[in-house]
Amino acid sequence: MIMGTLHFFPDYEYACEDINEKTISLNRTEDVTPFMIVRRGDCSFVQKVRNMENVGVAVAIIIDNRPEMIDEILMSDDGTGGGIRIPSMLVGTNDGDKLVDWYRNASPQDRQQLVLMCEFEMPMHEIVDVDFWFTSSSDRAIDFLEDFNKIENQLGSKINFRPRYVFWECSNCDAKYMENDCYGGGKYCAVESSNANIKGRDIVQEDLRQLCLWDKFSKQNMTEQWWNYVTRVHSTCYSVINEDCSRRAHQFLDINYDETMKCVANSFSV
Repeated sequence: MIMGTLHFFPDYEYACEDINEKTISLNRTEDVTPFMIVRRGDCSFVQKVRNMENVGVAVAIIIDNRPEMIDEILMSDDGTGGGIRIPSMLVGTNDGDKLVDWYRNASPQDRQQLVLMCEFEMPMHEIVDVDFWFTSSSDRAIDFLEDFNKIENQLGSKINFRPRYVFWECSNCDAKYMENDCYGGGKYCAVESSNANIKGRDIVQEDLRQLCLWDKFSKQNMTEQWWNYVTRVHSTCYSVINEDCSRRAHQFLDINYDETMKCVANSFSV
């Protein structure tokens, strides 16, 4: 358990730039460490947390920027988060706004006296839930999945595996990037820096195809078909999984391609 006092600085509301220690004051004692609350948006989770860690914050609290179920939101690594050592959490918009409103209206004495307690607990279950986050363009991820499939078969009902697909938000990217690599005005983007031959939009489309197939076959207790599809496109598409290659894999495995693409189209109507 970590105990701390709350801090909010309007000049660093999003914490996307380096925080100047001379412009802030953190309440710190031997028993109480500083918590800092900022808003989601304008930069990655990693950048926010690193900027807070660099000035001595012990726990980073990030307020979501849209009303949604935060239990389903992953504060994903942008590829540069390996050196971060402080914990962070995402709170809902309403809860976060209440904390900020309280801080704005509280006296310096009230701010010093309020102590927050933070505890991170891992639930214990008989069945292990495994969420694997990846993108269909990652050869390393697919290589791992092919090996993991053998282990999953051995573990049987003791493990609950689910694939998860990573998208990036880039609402401030230029028009050309949006056209090639994004959907939804930059809300859903993908890029594979190691392979210039594949567009981000193709990656998003394939991620959605695989997600639709997983949802379909898991309901039918036929997840082996999903594994077969992933293995097939990985071995025959040569890291460029476009619609033509996906269609051929569907035909080879006797999977209805039009049904999958209907599911993909419906994904954009949510």
